Amino acid sequence: MVKRDLILDQIEQMGAFLRKLVAKFSNSNSFNDGNGASDSVINELNDEIGFDLNLFLTLSVEDAKKYLSSYKFSEEHLETLSNLLVKLSVDATTKMEYLSKALLILDFSDGISNTFSFERNNTKNKIKELIKNKKKKKIAVVILNWNGAKLLEQ
Repeated sequence: MVKRDLILDQIEQMGAFLRKLVAKFSNSNSFNDGNGASDSVINELNDEIGFDLNLFLTLSVEDAKKYLSSYKFSEEHLETLSNLLVKLSVDATTKMEYLSKALLILDFSDGISNTFSFERNNTKNKIKELIKNKKKKKIAVVILNWNGAKLLEQ
């Protein structure tokens, strides 16, 4: 019984820590200090629970799922971590990787959950929309650059 209480306490502490990180990043002046706030959050995540976000962003889908499994995150923790990645994507130069991994985390959460979450599903749809819009902007920039290059050649 004591062991179970200790585990529950550790789970609550991890949840509180993740919520604190999201709040810290949300309340920071992240747009004014470059990647300072995001670097701080990434370092704190690594220092406190050993979650290497930079490594996680580079992992394949299967390896990322194994990495998440190794931390025994609850559904709430996964949703908070996904929310953090979406917030970090605003400052990141690699926005698509952050958004893709945020979506992967929510898909992983769906896989371990015994219940359907409308909130999680809505969040997934919003992330998909952000990814779709980002891809459209990227295509528009490529087209503009291509047209500009073509004009220069003539």
